[in-house]
Amino acid sequence: MAERRSLFKKIFGRDDEPKGKSYSGFKLLSSNTSTFSNWDGNVYNNDIVRSCIRPKANAVGKLHPIHIRTDKNGERSTNPVPNIKYLLRFPNEYMSMQKLLEKLMNQRELNNNAYAFIKKDALGNALSIYPIPANKVELLESNDEVFAQFTFRTGKKMTVPYCD
Repeated sequence: MAERRSLFKKIFGRDDEPKGKSYSGFKLLSSNTSTFSNWDGNVYNNDIVRSCIRPKANAVGKLHPIHIRTDKNGERSTNPVPNIKYLLRFPNEYMSMQKLLEKLMNQRELNNNAYAFIKKDALGNALSIYPIPANKVELLESNDEVFAQFTFRTGKKMTVPYCD
């Protein structure tokens, strides 16, 4: 029998939350809660909603993001790092930048929020970008660092540094 591969493990590098690490709720300035939940009324099943969102998502998908760097002398260069230039065309092994932008725009329009996870190597260089279709996001903190805990439809949770 073939072994089942885990997309969850491929993206986050592990299959579940690490045990033993403790977090506390992150306090926001303008709200008592630090939890964001999607409305479960499944508005996307409405064909009128889809017909309104699709053109905007398609238009956003046609954008071409660029990476602009300004050096100490004020000189600007566009897409100076080959790794980032490639990442802006193919953010991960499963989709093009167009598909990533469309997915993020759909999430944003449906939930008023969208999340993407930046997977990095040991040196902190970006390797890939994945859209995160979480049902619930909770902001947590540990050792003065802010984390985002994503809860997925399957019930699995993943906590990552908010800066990622």
